[in-house]
Amino acid sequence: MSLMSICQEDKSDYLDMYLDVTEKRDAIYQRVLTPLDESVFGAEIVSLNGMVKAKGVYFLEDGELIPHGSFVFFHPNGKKESEGRYKMGYKVDAWKRYDSTGTEKTSKYYQSDLGNLIQSISE
Repeated sequence: MSLMSICQEDKSDYLDMYLDVTEKRDAIYQRVLTPLDESVFGAEIVSLNGMVKAKGVYFLEDGELIPHGSFVFFHPNGKKESEGRYKMGYKVDAWKRYDSTGTEKTSKYYQSDLGNLIQSISE
């Protein structure tokens, strides 16, 4: 799929278990992109059986889609798994985490400039 076509209308691609782009035959997820701007896309990532895995925002830079903005990930039962922000492909700041029943777990904090986990914090 060309990135020019992504810019013009809603499009989708296929992802593997690590959320990397793959061929349809190897896919576990499908990512549906909705243009929000020339280089910003809303995304919903769903399993091939229709369960929502994640919702978030991507930025298009040099032909590559990079997670950039708010993201929410979900457990297979539909309950929220985690939520936080990406900055140019790296997790940043506090990420709230939840167990499969929806109970909040210890948050993780990521250093803004490196995307490295630097500590866990209780909320």
